[in-house]
Amino acid sequence: MTKKIEVLHDEVIHTWEYLITQNRMFKKDGEIHPYEMVTRNNVDKIIAVIPITEDNEIILTKEFRIPLGKSWEYTIGIPAGLWDKEWEDGVDIVKRELLEETWYASDDIRYSFTTGTSEGMTDEKIDCYIALNCKKVSATLNLDPAEDIEVIKKPISEVHEYIMKQIANGVIVGSKFLSLMYMFEHFKK
Repeated sequence: MTKKIEVLHDEVIHTWEYLITQNRMFKKDGEIHPYEMVTRNNVDKIIAVIPITEDNEIILTKEFRIPLGKSWEYTIGIPAGLWDKEWEDGVDIVKRELLEETWYASDDIRYSFTTGTSEGMTDEKIDCYIALNCKKVSATLNLDPAEDIEVIKKPISEVHEYIMKQIANGVIVGSKFLSLMYMFEHFKK
């Protein structure tokens, strides 16, 4: 397929502490156009991890999500976090987020794939991991002010039924979890 769009440069509209709104200028058929988008400020990527305990349970999070507003406040997902410290690598961030958001730790963390978060709105990418043989090592969550997380453990054999029930009840299930669950199913084989 021949590429018909040429990305030219970014024009910053506004910079906040964590986000930048900008127009990414592109050329198509000889004409230059703006594309409105958002990018993270001082963050390279996001990480996400599907934690599996030594008892073959998947650790999920039920998390309050402020941007979703009043009608869709809580989502079912997995631990995730910002890659905002240049001295950390992906595995370091996975370990930090696992402990902060779930009380668990793992010494068997495997990179799975990279995906976008909302490809039509942002250039943000997520490195996705699977953490095996997770063990509970703490009883205290270390949450940011905007985080409200409930830790949920489900046997792998019951996860699909649980997720389908959540969807039927109108709960948003995070795309990071759904993508990683798909990959985990293939990983198990």
